[in-house]
Amino acid sequence: MRILAFVSVVFGLLITTGSPAAADCSGPTIEIEQREVVRGAQLVVTGYAWGDNCYDTGAPPDGEGVLGVPIGGIDVYVVQGTEEFLVATGAADDEYSFDVTIVIPAELTAGTAIVQARWAANRIAYSENPQIVVTDASPLVSDEPTVATFESATTTTADSTTTSTAAPTSAPSSTATAATDAPDPLSGDGGQPDQDSNTTTTLVIVGVATLSVLLLAVLIARRRV
Repeated sequence: MRILAFVSVVFGLLITTGSPAAADCSGPTIEIEQREVVRGAQLVVTGYAWGDNCYDTGAPPDGEGVLGVPIGGIDVYVVQGTEEFLVATGAADDEYSFDVTIVIPAELTAGTAIVQARWAANRIAYSENPQIVVTDASPLVSDEPTVATFESATTTTADSTTTSTAAPTSAPSSTATAATDAPDPLSGDGGQPDQDSNTTTTLVIVGVATLSVLLLAVLIARRRV
């Protein structure tokens, strides 16, 4: 019985080590630190998982991480009704994240607005709660630039090279509910799933064969006794 227990443990370890670790492919996400803001005041926007791919079933190619290449050409907007204001532009860092301090546009009116982060093809990053409440307090005077930058405003990505402008814009946009939509799923397997599947299958076969041989040896030993 001790032999059988030992074989079971070894077999379980073989199966566990043969399965590759999965990456989180939830897609680009932003968070904001507060909900009630004053025009002209500062607000920190934090981004997570800003990669252009997701190698959730195998090792990424050389020069890339589990989420591919950090995304560049990111624009952060404050949207109120049909008005939108560019407040930051830049790129994710090597950890696929960013932190940027934006200035709440003085042109906003008291009421609700949303914070959006967009990238290639005007895709909108997911945010669990992008809404802010602009108070009716008088706008603060800020010496900070109306458009903040983070990392590099000109970044080469796997798709293209994007140069972001450094001036706020005001143009028709999507309604406030648009920011709650999750981005298109980022997926990618790096061409590795077949190789990893074969490796796992081989380990399972070896484990089964080992288990069979040991069981046979136990049976033979018992018969001799």
